[in-house]
Amino acid sequence: MDRTPITSALVTAKAIVTAHGISNYLAQHMRAVAARPVEPTDSAFRLDYVLDPSKSVWQDNPGCSIHVGYVPSGKGQRTTEEGGVVHDYLLSISVRASTDDMSLARFKEREAMISKLAMLCEMLEVSLPPTVTLVVMTPEQLKDKTQTQLEQTTGALIHESLGRDAFKGLRKGGRPRLFHNPSNSNFPTGSYRYTQVRRMNSRGCVVDSAKYIITIRGESLLVRRTE
Repeated sequence: MDRTPITSALVTAKAIVTAHGISNYLAQHMRAVAARPVEPTDSAFRLDYVLDPSKSVWQDNPGCSIHVGYVPSGKGQRTTEEGGVVHDYLLSISVRASTDDMSLARFKEREAMISKLAMLCEMLEVSLPPTVTLVVMTPEQLKDKTQTQLEQTTGALIHESLGRDAFKGLRKGGRPRLFHNPSNSNFPTGSYRYTQVRRMNSRGCVVDSAKYIITIRGESLLVRRTE
């Protein structure tokens, strides 16, 4: 899945955030976080601000934070008119502010910082796309996946019809094995890619499999192992 639209939007968001005046409230380690490049797998980033970046947040040092990201739409994936599959991701901007007891003077300083945070959020909302659309599968990829699933299902039915031991002994690159196409089968003429799962581990991962090409021509059924 191509995540470029999200990466591009987050790069823009970070550029806006780091250039804003509220960056003066970033502690040193947060400046390092802000300077990190956006990774292709990132969906969001968070930054924390404090009134006095040289002091700990626990030292009468009110703070706030911003979280900017893109979350998948609850509607899930959808099929486009062209036949591909896409998934919409929605812009999410959230903030948090400390609510500890403080003096009136400290409260006013905190509110000035919060006001800057609010202005930053407004700037982000008008600068970033509210929705980005990721391509899950192109029309060609979806068509190939559908075809592969159909061939796998048909191959499994053919294997079951011939008997579960019918393919034993076939080797990769070796001679194919010829069978008689059962007269009561409805398998149409053609070639089918089929993967036989031989063994799985306790986690459900395939640890042993074999791949075949099954070719049907009239009453003849030819099986060749490819992997």
